Amino acid sequence: MHPLLEHNQVTLLGRLKIHSIAKLTESSDRLPSDQEYFREVFRRWKANPEDGRFYHALLNTTHVRQTAFPSRMGRKIVRAVLQELRREEYFDNVYVEGQAIGESPVTQFGCLILGHRRPNGEPGYYATIYDSHDFEHCSFCSVVPAGIEGLGRIGILTKGGWRNVSCREVARITPLRVLIGSFRALLDDSAIRYVPPERLYSDPVTTPPDDPELMPRFERIPKGEMRVTRGLASMASILPHSLDFCLRGRLKNNYARRRSIKREAAMRMSASLLAG
Repeated sequence: MHPLLEHNQVTLLGRLKIHSIAKLTESSDRLPSDQEYFREVFRRWKANPEDGRFYHALLNTTHVRQTAFPSRMGRKIVRAVLQELRREEYFDNVYVEGQAIGESPVTQFGCLILGHRRPNGEPGYYATIYDSHDFEHCSFCSVVPAGIEGLGRIGILTKGGWRNVSCREVARITPLRVLIGSFRALLDDSAIRYVPPERLYSDPVTTPPDDPELMPRFERIPKGEMRVTRGLASMASILPHSLDFCLRGRLKNNYARRRSIKREAAMRMSASLLAG
């Protein structure tokens, strides 16, 4: 097996990558060339754009969110997830994996989620659910969060096409429980956490000096007296209010970096002396 693939066997995502690469190159001893890789991506994309997106995302995703998928799931939980997914920002190219509680034999599932903006401006999702016992097949699901079209809906691709599934039915379909469990884990990670005021503090070292020209403009924004727009500007045209503050922060970072390098060198030297 190729050395770069050996360490990927720990996670289900890694094993899925090895399986896909072995099918593409007909060997696990080498990596595909750029030509082989993109030829396969575009071949899949021409046949089915979403399949091409999932294939590309699967081989390029690196972060794995570990969780445990519940064996039971009430419709209230499903409806709560659909309601919480009603947000301006949406998840895209995220991967969650873990074991399903109560499954026999023990099965590991992976869920790859791709987000998109629907024609009405609200978010929507496609997801693939992978099974550790069968790499050749996966389940395709779709999720429409609660919004202007209603309380949301969940669909799964069957031989007869897309089928909408009620919140009550989700509990009986393992791939959909994995899907909702994955969204639950992602929502928990991105939830706003309350921090007691006494734990907040201002660091004078990183607090920039007051800008008498800029601060009055900031104060007009929450009052609705000034609009905020986005634009592009060249870095060469941006002048800092306090060049001394910018240089002080840069010098501090360089000093910390030099200390870290020296500490690492000293530890290596001590280790070599002990070994000798």
